[in-house]
Amino acid sequence: MSLDKTFFLDIFNQLLKINDVEIMIIFDNKGKVWFGLRDVIKVLQYSNIEKAITKIKIPKINKKIYNDIEPPWRGGFRNNNKTL
Repeated sequence: MSLDKTFFLDIFNQLLKINDVEIMIIFDNKGKVWFGLRDVIKVLQYSNIEKAITKIKIPKINKKIYNDIEPPWRGGFRNNNKTL
């Protein structure tokens, strides 16, 4: 397995691309960076994504559901269910 073919980072569109697999990047309101787990698993070339998710031991503090990540303020609007 070779993971050193291509590497592309597009901060403007919040994408990281490794070996033609796009990884979603999410920035929260505290400046933390979050990556889409399914995308990372694809880059690591696991054949069964669901099985890999259950086997990976990630500390609870480093896990969030997409809807629970509060994005930073952008353009004067808050992008969550509270205020639009």
